[in-house]
Amino acid sequence: RLEWLLAELRRPFERVSSLMPVGFQGWALAVRDPMRRDQLATRLRESYRRNEERLASVLESARSAGELPEDSDVEAIATALIATFDGLLYRSAFDPEDANPDTLRAVHDALVRALFAPRGDLDE
Repeated sequence: RLEWLLAELRRPFERVSSLMPVGFQGWALAVRDPMRRDQLATRLRESYRRNEERLASVLESARSAGELPEDSDVEAIATALIATFDGLLYRSAFDPEDANPDTLRAVHDALVRALFAPRGDLDE
């Protein structure tokens, strides 16, 4: 489940990253107009909520199957995975050499390894 989930998160990266310059222009126009800004904010909130709910559901299944520690906060993990995707996506607009699907895979893999690290290893 986790490998599938991470692969699904990475799949659209190249397509979406190619649209970022246009997205930035649209956002720049929207923030100047309060009505458009509010519409954009509403759409983004709804999109994040839907995506986080979907991810949390898959993560809950993984937790139930023993793929995640029992005390894992699946909502927080979903938010972290989406934030990582978004951060690298925004960065890809000006730094495509270092913010690309390979980077996203490495970061997601590191996050998953951290999830499975013995608790004492993270406290040091």
